[in-house]
Amino acid sequence: MTIFSEAGVSSIKLNPIWGSRHMAVLDGRQVRCTTFDEGSVWIHKLDSLPPPVRRRLANSRFNICPTCVDIDTRSNGTPSLKLYFAVIDAIERTLDRAERRHNRAWSASLVGKIARKRLR
Repeated sequence: MTIFSEAGVSSIKLNPIWGSRHMAVLDGRQVRCTTFDEGSVWIHKLDSLPPPVRRRLANSRFNICPTCVDIDTRSNGTPSLKLYFAVIDAIERTLDRAERRHNRAWSASLVGKIARKRLR
């Protein structure tokens, strides 16, 4: 479980899958969803979120599943705009780190392959 401290909000606990390699690489998926479901499974939740939360998700660099945001928000307490925004911020930071970690590993692997080819 990933834990973040936000100003004015107690520690945010996230589903650990947000930081996984599987989440860092979309592999043809359009949305970052912790259950890896198709949009038809989770899209219904979008309409029940408060408009500022929907706008915040729409403006995110990542296409984050609204149902997963709602689940992580509710697991951290009574939903409020402040809590929704803190959870979204925490998810974005986690995804950002996962992408950087994966890209570093990928580029190191690529450099190693190129070096091995040159040695042949």
